[in-house]
Amino acid sequence: MESSSESRLGTCPILGALPFELRQQIYSYALFSDGSFFSLDDEEGVSLPTRFPKVRPQSPSRPPQDWYKRKRRRRKNAVSLMLTCRQISAEAADVLYAGAFFRLRGIAATTAFFAHTPQRHLDQIRSVKLVWDDAGWIGSDRSRADVRAAWPEVCSALSRMRSLQNLYVGIALVMNTEWTEAHYLGALRAVRPRGKFKVCVPRGVLEAHYGAAAKGQAAKDRESYPEFELCRHVVGELCQWRREVLAAEGGQWIREEKRSAPSSVCKDIREEEELC
Repeated sequence: MESSSESRLGTCPILGALPFELRQQIYSYALFSDGSFFSLDDEEGVSLPTRFPKVRPQSPSRPPQDWYKRKRRRRKNAVSLMLTCRQISAEAADVLYAGAFFRLRGIAATTAFFAHTPQRHLDQIRSVKLVWDDAGWIGSDRSRADVRAAWPEVCSALSRMRSLQNLYVGIALVMNTEWTEAHYLGALRAVRPRGKFKVCVPRGVLEAHYGAAAKGQAAKDRESYPEFELCRHVVGELCQWRREVLAAEGGQWIREEKRSAPSSVCKDIREEEELC
């Protein structure tokens, strides 16, 4: 009989006796019991709230903050099951990276994710939501120049993900100048997901009314950036693409045809509409 240390480092006697397909179902249930999303956010500072609001802002009608902390701990414990032994770590990692909807927000969390995740796992990821703030993060030691310099490397990492099917990118620009847009949107041209590729660049109210809201702007965007769909909604609005992402965080990326979302997801969407 294996010792406890050998079991932790090698195989699991109980799970090892089960068929591989059944083990995969167990991993999927343990990892995705709270939803199929895996969120990585910067803890070093606070994103500028007026530029790109959080997809799930706090609502007075929702449960207390302690409930979210308990829920977050449960997710962390589920992922820590991968540390049980080498067999579970290898098999569960494949399930996690292939089935999770990854949410990346902030320069530190995003660059660390691509730097420390093995390429074989990056190649398994299918759906990614990336929120990038050109203004940086309050309290961070990174300047705006650092934020902009890191962007091409992030796009290069996205372009190397072989299984990427759905990509949603939200870029919060302090000033929507022609050079700044060309820097961010031009680098995204190298990324070629197989399915949906949508980019949101929120605008201010006055800019939407007097500036880039010209009648021919949509046609110009399609001509300039045919690789992806570009949305220029007003800051604070919940556009259709963000609704799709919200539904995706509930378990599945919504396709163009009508599909019924889980009741909990519909409730979140209704609350988002009330807050915007």
